Amino acid sequence: MKEQNQRQIHNQTELDERRMRQKKLVRKRKIVLSVMLLTSFLLGCVCGRYFPEIKLGKTEEVLASAQDNSGEEKKENQITNDVGIENEKLTDNAESSEIEEPADSEETNDPFAEIPQVVLSKPVDYSLNQAIRQLEQMEASDERYAQIVENAEKYPEKLLINLANNPEMIAFVADYKGNTRDYDKAELTEKELQEEYPLFLQWDKRWGCLAYGDDSNVAISGCGPTTLAMAVVALTGNEEATPAAIAKFAMQEGFYMSGTGTMWSLMTEGAAAYGVRSEQINISQTEIKQHLDQGDIVICSVRQGDFTTGGHFILLYDYDDEGFSINDPFSLYRSGQKWNYGKIRSQIKAVWALKAK
Repeated sequence: MKEQNQRQIHNQTELDERRMRQKKLVRKRKIVLSVMLLTSFLLGCVCGRYFPEIKLGKTEEVLASAQDNSGEEKKENQITNDVGIENEKLTDNAESSEIEEPADSEETNDPFAEIPQVVLSKPVDYSLNQAIRQLEQMEASDERYAQIVENAEKYPEKLLINLANNPEMIAFVADYKGNTRDYDKAELTEKELQEEYPLFLQWDKRWGCLAYGDDSNVAISGCGPTTLAMAVVALTGNEEATPAAIAKFAMQEGFYMSGTGTMWSLMTEGAAAYGVRSEQINISQTEIKQHLDQGDIVICSVRQGDFTTGGHFILLYDYDDEGFSINDPFSLYRSGQKWNYGKIRSQIKAVWALKAK
């Protein structure tokens, strides 16, 4: 108990030190910004003092001339303006260490719009302090990391560790609202319903904060319901089978075991409740390919390796000479890769083949 208290005091001390560093950094940025604004103001005053001879009439002549330009000249001006805008963006980014944010996902109706393009390596089983140090190293790419580190105590420990392993989650974590229970507002997009094998991410803002598991949520613990939701929607077109709905169903019907996680029976008995027939099959490349050839979807439970530091579910929906096509509910990047069976075979714990009834 004494050692545990000492560790807690040590961790809290480190967090306090980091917050102090972050506050100093924020003050420094404010001072730099103030100096820049004051300089701009003084330059404006100087220009106004020494160039009063510029007349409005001359400006009107320039504007009138511009209105008479041909379509080609306007197009050239547009190109010039666009380049200027891009240069301004680059300058702003260099000064503030920010990256251009993707379009708002609600406006584009694209759940992936806010996800940065990154290359992920094998996940690391970080401690909390190791994860925070990793996040500090990422602050130069996006100021949101600094805000998260400064307020680290407001986030679940596992969420910070997940972010250290997967920067795709930055928008979700930066806008984290804590666990909620409003399961009924999560809806699928028309594009997702039209896709043959839609990809759902467990940390999607539509359902990531929904309570699931032991004082946890779908973003942290909901790979099972999210993977089954992808299979059900692909096989049946059921637009109500969202990760939110299946997470709620799994909790109500006892498919989540405290201290363990999502039970394997969710992939069989749980799937049956959504009109999907499922059977556990052998961990065999030949058998998996046979089921995929028949139009089935295959779900795998995997252990620590390329996808997780603990336990995880992924979905297989196709294959070719390069490997298997997968949907990983934790990563857009890994879902875009082809996976050789020899690489993932040792990581697979169990396999289920699912088809519509």
